[in-house]
Amino acid sequence: MVYKLNDINDAVDGKFLVTKNVKNQAEVGTLVHIMGATTNSAGNFVVDYRITSTGQDFQIEFHHIKDFSKWARPDQFIARNYEKFKKEEIVKYISAQNKTFATSTLPVLIILIAAIWFCCIYFLDGALSIIIAAVATVVSIGLGIVFYKKSKSNVKMKMYKKLSSAWGINF
Repeated sequence: MVYKLNDINDAVDGKFLVTKNVKNQAEVGTLVHIMGATTNSAGNFVVDYRITSTGQDFQIEFHHIKDFSKWARPDQFIARNYEKFKKEEIVKYISAQNKTFATSTLPVLIILIAAIWFCCIYFLDGALSIIIAAVATVVSIGLGIVFYKKSKSNVKMKMYKKLSSAWGINF
């Protein structure tokens, strides 16, 4: 998922969650504070940022605003609770946020549906095989959608549970 910005100056003085590594600077899951942005003579955007956990200042150049939006995105939940999570949990959260139905569940569903139809047509005869295959297809699509939504919400729920345990609230 890509967060869209209209202007690079909209990102200034905001906290962003890094979703792509930058060698020797910021890793995936790092929270950065955008301190300034300028346009150089080549028309590229130069962004000054500070890694919030270490206080190190860096500069990075992007050709387009879209490139910046792919590199980092605003995430208020992580920004408010960054110190309470491990880096692995944040990376898992990012991958769950970036997961789409087409990239995670659809390939498995296609293979499953093809196997269902093959088995029904090969092992069963007549209209019964088509009816069973059609019902199994609808059920598998429904289960795939439920599994996709549940897997995304489980990652978020684990993070909420971790935060709420300090408040005395149980989900």
